[in-house]
Amino acid sequence: MTQASPQTISRSRVPVLLYHKIGAPPAGVRNPRSWVRPERFEWQMRLLSRWGYRTITPDALAAHYRGEKEAPPRSVLITFDDGSRSCRIAAHPILKVIGFTATVFVVSDQLGGRAGWDRNESHAGDDLLRLEEIRELIGSGWSAGAHSMTHARLTGLPPEEAAREIRESKARLEEALSVPIRTFAYPYGAFSPEHARIVGQAGYEIGFTTHYPERGLCAVRRENIHGEVHALRFLWRFQRARRGKFQNVEA
Repeated sequence: MTQASPQTISRSRVPVLLYHKIGAPPAGVRNPRSWVRPERFEWQMRLLSRWGYRTITPDALAAHYRGEKEAPPRSVLITFDDGSRSCRIAAHPILKVIGFTATVFVVSDQLGGRAGWDRNESHAGDDLLRLEEIRELIGSGWSAGAHSMTHARLTGLPPEEAAREIRESKARLEEALSVPIRTFAYPYGAFSPEHARIVGQAGYEIGFTTHYPERGLCAVRRENIHGEVHALRFLWRFQRARRGKFQNVEA
C-alpha cells in the first residue's frame, strides 16, 4: 500500500502570550524578570480588550489549526507557566474584570509546593498553586495543562525519563483534577523532535514552546512577556506573535 504523503495545512495565526508570575519581584529572587507587575499586566490586557481581542482556550486553538473550527477574529490565548500562586491572587482578578480567561501549566509533582527550579541562596522559590486553587481557576473558565512532573529540562534527560515526564504529568493531573489534560508546555521551552512526537502520542491535543522552529501542533511557539517588556516592546512582541501563517503538518 502506498503511504500518504504529509499534508501541510496553513491557518491564520492566533497570538499566544506566555507569562510566569504577576506581582513585584521579591528581594533576592533568582529571575526577577519572570515577574510582571500587576499594573503593567493590567495595562496589557486592557489594551488587547480595547483592540477587540477575546481570549480562547488551547482546545479552540487546536481546532482552529486543524481546520475543524475557525477561531473568531481577534482571538488571543493567554498562558502562564509553572503554576505560581500569583496566577490566582493577582492575575485572575484582573482578567475576570476584563472578561478574559487564561491557561495555567502546572508541574504535577509540585502542587502546593515551591518552585525549586527557581531556588537560590536568597530565596526558597515561588509558592505554587494548591490543588483546590487550580480547581477554582478551572471553575471560573480557565484551563489547566501539564508542565512535566518536575520542571526538568527535557533535552537534558535520558530519553526514557523525558518520555515519563511528558506522559506521567498528564496522568497524574487528570487523576488529581478529574478533568482531561490535553495541553503540554515544555519546561524552558526546550524540546527535540522526539519529545514533540511523544507529546502527540501521549494524547495531548497541542504542545507549546518558546523556541523556533515550531513543530506542528506538538510545539506551537508563544511570545514570552516578562517584566522588562515595556509598552513599546509589548506592542512589537504582540505584532510578532500574530504575524504570518501557522503551518500544521499532518501525516
